[in-house]
Amino acid sequence: MIRLVINLTVLGFAFSLTFLAMGLADVVYADGVPLPICATLHYIVSALLIGWKLAELFLATDQLIAVVHSLRYNDIMATWTRRMIAITWAYVLFQAMIGLLCYQLGLESVVQFDLRVFGIRYGTRMCKFELHSHAFMIWFEVHLLVPSLFSAGMFVYTAAQGVQQERRQSRRQLRDHGGKFVLRFKSFQRIVKVMLVVIAFDVIGTVLRLVSRWSPLMGLKIIHLLRILSIAGEAWIYGLSNPAIRRAFRYFFGCRSGRRVSAATDGVAWPTADLEQHQNSGTAALGHCLGRWRVCKVAVVDLEDLKGLSDEQRLEQVGKRILDALKDIGFVYLLNHGLPEELRDSAFKSASDFFALPIETKLKYHRFQKTRVNGYTPIKDEVLSNSDGSRDSDTLSELKEAWDMMVPGEDMPTAEAPVFCRDLEALMGALSALSLRVLAGLEVALGRPALLTASHRHQLGVESGTVLRAVHYPPLPEPVPAGAVRCATHSDWGSIILLLQDPCGGLEVLSRAGRWVPAPHVPGAVLLNAGDLLEIWTGGEVLATKHRVGVPEEERLRRADRLSLVYFGQPDDDAMVVPPSGADLYHAVNAREYLAAKYRSCLLKYKE
Repeated sequence: MIRLVINLTVLGFAFSLTFLAMGLADVVYADGVPLPICATLHYIVSALLIGWKLAELFLATDQLIAVVHSLRYNDIMATWTRRMIAITWAYVLFQAMIGLLCYQLGLESVVQFDLRVFGIRYGTRMCKFELHSHAFMIWFEVHLLVPSLFSAGMFVYTAAQGVQQERRQSRRQLRDHGGKFVLRFKSFQRIVKVMLVVIAFDVIGTVLRLVSRWSPLMGLKIIHLLRILSIAGEAWIYGLSNPAIRRAFRYFFGCRSGRRVSAATDGVAWPTADLEQHQNSGTAALGHCLGRWRVCKVAVVDLEDLKGLSDEQRLEQVGKRILDALKDIGFVYLLNHGLPEELRDSAFKSASDFFALPIETKLKYHRFQKTRVNGYTPIKDEVLSNSDGSRDSDTLSELKEAWDMMVPGEDMPTAEAPVFCRDLEALMGALSALSLRVLAGLEVALGRPALLTASHRHQLGVESGTVLRAVHYPPLPEPVPAGAVRCATHSDWGSIILLLQDPCGGLEVLSRAGRWVPAPHVPGAVLLNAGDLLEIWTGGEVLATKHRVGVPEEERLRRADRLSLVYFGQPDDDAMVVPPSGADLYHAVNAREYLAAKYRSCLLKYKE
């Protein structure tokens, strides 16, 4: 949606600048603007205004899909957003060419029409719409009216469908939506009333101007002025009222803001050159680039900032900062977390050595085939997107292999990779300790003492589904097979997840706005994200954000190995995950049963 909103706002800016150029032409040419210049400016303004209404129609379509088809929204709009923007600008160019063609053909102008039909004479010294083709002006007004009516109809239909769906959906059905329908409908409700008022006003103004072509009315200049003001109002409602979009435009035009923001802010930005300087602050920004600016979506919490506080204060502040970030996008980088750097480096090196072993050696430890809960998962043995209820295994294959360690010391390749086994056991203990610190802080921040820590007492034993996973993404074959991905779109299943990734990167996170945001490798950082069970525990206050590792576009990244180490923190098997009172979209689940259902759905050779 953000790209469509920015497209709408850019059209508004272009319209405003061209309108300003018309006024400057009147000042520069005091004796009368030359007709070719006046015609060119007017037809460009008209084309941009028609493009504006078409972009508004596409935005209404986007909102309709977001509310009525919330589960398929990302799949549909990922393909159509760029097409909609391209169609809009192509239509702007087409309309401008139609107007200039009318000028070249010398068709009857509005001034000539009004003189012939009504006997009205205009002073034509200034650059006015009345100087141009009467036929084009009718065409222009109709092209403003029709998209406005369709947009209004779509907004009304979307609102009606959203209300009906809200009333008839059962709790389980809404839960299967992952809260996405509810979030998108609430976002839609915040703006729809104002949008409909502005569109209604614009429709009335357009009808009056159409009628005036055959029956001049008093006050048409006032009506036209109010319509221009309504366009400014629409620009504010759709785009400039959104702080993230305002920041994006400031950075795009090179306007730097030195204001620091909280760790939970979505859309913080630093100049690329200043990024390293700010990585050690309590709230730094990391993300993708817009122009020469790095617009950041995933927050950073530096635990070093809290060292001067008492244990109780430190715990509360850690929890509050992490909770604020998780509410925003579901992911947060942790710095100065206490994980030994030498252990991290050794684990990556030994994991790389393990995956370099012959496939026959690794298959001796085929998980759920020749081992129990620990073991090796070969390429194409799982499709994680199936865990959300899809049937992507029929069309997708994941080009990755993995080693999972759920119970230290059991079914490990001690003969073939002793250092790998030692590093994984040490790393799992360190990450378990870090996860318990995070959980303790979160339960304090949530105001629900002992909610989380009491359910995570056995993370290093058979009584829990907690697992440390080493994931290897080998170089991609050429050509890449149809339907192949590195890691399909999915949300994680447990409570909290701690990720260590190598510099190859490639992880993308789906923001609340429905936009894929890079979560790149940050030296020394641990990337934390929330899982499904934490979403249930918080009643949707924290979302289990979907993420993926796609096929890189750059050739050098396609040829590179990618390696990550992931700690999936799970509650104890007997824990009941119960949502807070009033969270009607969620229902209580047993941790072990929930995890087993997910394994069955995505692991093609899973055995309980």
